[in-house]
Amino acid sequence: MYKTNLLPRDLQPQPAINKQRLMRMLTVALLGCFIAGSYIFLVIDIHLKQQMLTSLRQEASTGELATKKLVQIQKERQQNEEVINKLQQIISNNINWHDLLNDVNQCLPTDTWFTAISLSTIEAKDDELPNQLLVFNGNSTNLSSIGVFIYNLQQLTYFSGVYLDYAKELDSPATPPLLTFKISVTFSGGDNIE
Repeated sequence: MYKTNLLPRDLQPQPAINKQRLMRMLTVALLGCFIAGSYIFLVIDIHLKQQMLTSLRQEASTGELATKKLVQIQKERQQNEEVINKLQQIISNNINWHDLLNDVNQCLPTDTWFTAISLSTIEAKDDELPNQLLVFNGNSTNLSSIGVFIYNLQQLTYFSGVYLDYAKELDSPATPPLLTFKISVTFSGGDNIE
């Protein structure tokens, strides 16, 4: 048996849920949730970006200080390298007395000997290092030995000039006759002598 409702449509019982109205309400609610969620996400994102910006500013200020310190360290390093280069140049130009006198001894012929050695400083011009004057006084039995000694001194790299001041025969009854000489040598360096 069929149930038939003969009431007009307006008077007929309506279902408890209206699908169209429910769809509209659901759409509005979802749209409201989406807007509210987007707003909350945006607020949280802005807060996180502000914190990140603050930390980046702190890192930037720290980085600026580190950069300034690094530039200062690089300048100090460059100055120190220049000082090291100057000191190495001074050390390389430094004359060791032991080596110098040993080399002079190697140049000395067997029939020649020293009676005195003296050292003095020659004043230099404005920008130059002062020169040293080393004077050898000695005796020899042969004039050619004095010449050989002068030649050997000229071959040494220490000296910038080798000069024979005099070579003369001593008034003595020795056989063979003795010659006395004075040889002056100059070398640069000033205080660079150990």
